[in-house]
Amino acid sequence: MDYDPIRSTVLATTEELDQLSRLINDGLDLTDTETWRQAGFLETEAVSDGQATVLVHPVLAGVAMLVARPTRSVIVERFAEGLVAVLFVSWDQSGRAIVTEGTDDDRLLITATQLKLLPGLLSQSLRINPDAPTSPMQKVTTTAADIGSLFDAGAPASGDDGIGFMADISHGFRASASNPNASLTVFYSVTEGFWSVRHGDQVAGATVSPKTKVTLEPLSPGDVLGRLGDVITGRGGSSD
Repeated sequence: MDYDPIRSTVLATTEELDQLSRLINDGLDLTDTETWRQAGFLETEAVSDGQATVLVHPVLAGVAMLVARPTRSVIVERFAEGLVAVLFVSWDQSGRAIVTEGTDDDRLLITATQLKLLPGLLSQSLRINPDAPTSPMQKVTTTAADIGSLFDAGAPASGDDGIGFMADISHGFRASASNPNASLTVFYSVTEGFWSVRHGDQVAGATVSPKTKVTLEPLSPGDVLGRLGDVITGRGGSSD
C-alpha cells in the first residue's frame, strides 16, 4: 500500500484495503503495527499516563470507512475509442468522498476528496469541458435499431431522423446507482456537443430490443454536471 500525502491518494490492493478496514474496526489489532507506522499510515499521540495512543492517519481512516460503509456509491463506466474504464464514487454524510479506479497492476487508486469538490474532479475524469458547445438541435426520438445501424455502418441509417451526429461521438459515460435507482448515459459528439441517451419505454432490467424507443437530448456542460450530481446524491431517482 502506498499513500501520497500531497495528492491525498492511496494505491492498494483489495486485500490491503480489507486489512486497513480491520485495523480500524478491531482497534489496531495487528501483529506488526510498527510496519504501518514506518509507512506513514499510523500516528502516535502524546504519551498520557505512560501510554501512547496510536491512531490511523485520518485520511486513511476516512478512505477505509468510505470503502466499507459509504452512504452512497455510484459506478461510472467511461467509453472512448472502443475502450471502457470504470471508476467508483463514494461519499458519506460528513461530506467526505473518494474516487476509486483500477490500475494496470491490479491495484486500486483511491483519491480522497470532499463531496463539494467532486464536480471538478469528475469534469476532468469524464472530459466534461465547460467550454464545449451546446447543440441548438431539439430532442430526437428514434429506435435502438436506427442507432445500432448507424454505428454498424459508420453512416446515417436509412430514414435517419437527425441522428447522423451520433457517428462522430468521441467519448461518453454511464453513471449508475441504486437506493434509489438512478442512471445517466451521456455521449459527446464532436459536432453537436453533449447528449443524454434515454430508453424512454424501457423497463428497468429488461433487454433492449430493436424497437426500443430512444430519446436523445442535447445538454450543456452545466446540464451534464447537474444531472450527474443528481445520480451521485440520489436526488430525483430518475433513470436514463
